[in-house]
Amino acid sequence: RDDEIEKFEWFDVNKKLNVLFVNCLNYKLEGVPIIGFFEVVTEGQVDLLLYRTLILDEGYYSVTHDAGQLNDEYKIKETLYLSSDQELFEVKGKKELFNYFGEYDDEIKRFMKNNNLGLKKTIELARVIDYYNKLLLK
Repeated sequence: RDDEIEKFEWFDVNKKLNVLFVNCLNYKLEGVPIIGFFEVVTEGQVDLLLYRTLILDEGYYSVTHDAGQLNDEYKIKETLYLSSDQELFEVKGKKELFNYFGEYDDEIKRFMKNNNLGLKKTIELARVIDYYNKLLLK
């Protein structure tokens, strides 16, 4: 049962490091707990968490047009969240993210520009969140 497991580590052979996973039941999105496990991308006052779900893309085929995909296919959907005090904020776009940063948004924009960082790659977003956490400690 996944409600009995608080966290676990897994050695990722591709990244060549241990990856921490935490139980989603301890976190809330708009007051509602999520089921499953988050991969902890980076930790601090604000954590960056990766949530994966499996999506069924049902096959479709048109005999008339002799086109389509005959077989069902499973795809992995990845969603990134910021977490502070186990309350979740979904990372959807730049505007919402910079609103989340509040008074630090200009300083973070400078940091991103100076370090040539974007928000589309998880590893780059992790660097931004690490920097944000340092700003919060000042």
